[in-house]
Amino acid sequence: MTDDPSPELRRDAIARTLGQADKAHSAGKKDEARQLYQKSFASARDQDHLDKAARRLRELGQQVDLPKHLGLILEWKLIGPFSNAKKKGVEAVYPPEKQLDFGASYDGAAGKVTWTDYTSKDEHGLVDLTKGIGAHKVSVGYAAGEFASAADQVVEVRVGCYNAFKLWVNGELVLDRGDEFTGMRLDHYVAKAHLKQGKNTLLIKDCRGESQPGVPDFWQFQLRICDANGVAILSTTRPASPAPEKKS
Repeated sequence: MTDDPSPELRRDAIARTLGQADKAHSAGKKDEARQLYQKSFASARDQDHLDKAARRLRELGQQVDLPKHLGLILEWKLIGPFSNAKKKGVEAVYPPEKQLDFGASYDGAAGKVTWTDYTSKDEHGLVDLTKGIGAHKVSVGYAAGEFASAADQVVEVRVGCYNAFKLWVNGELVLDRGDEFTGMRLDHYVAKAHLKQGKNTLLIKDCRGESQPGVPDFWQFQLRICDANGVAILSTTRPASPAPEKKS
């Protein structure tokens, strides 16, 4: 049942398999443990299970590419900041929404802004706009990515984002979330999108709001492409995942 279409049944089955793997690992049965961890990793969709299986496999000397396994998009171009004063940024139409011109410069909230390249080295594909654009408060930032599809197909685009955001695929708005401080987790928001064979464009608008007491002040997102069962669909031009950043 580790591949059951029901997320709840699959989660229970993977938890049992991980428990069996832990027992084998504790007993020194490394080959048996490795096979059980591999089975868990291949079928898992939840971050806690994936993280545990990946960690154990690495302890057993096996390389694991978690971003590739999930289909997380790591390569982006970023631009900003634009104003999000009075929470109006999510509905304001800034130049990147009108045309994607990576050679252009625009008037932003802190002067002229241009597109910059950004590669996430986070194992969970987090795109940190504070790192890529700067520590700007109450701001709008855009991230644009490309995805080369092997065929015309309908996919799921799954997003984790703490802030209000919008997402376009090939210029079509597929997600529009005006709420903020909703918490952030893998696959929090899901939308179906049509990919054409060849090059496709992704554009996400991340709107950082006013800081709230006791609430984390994130300006980041994660995005992956998969099928309806959560199995990764990879771009035909996907580069190798960079080495993960060491956590401080």
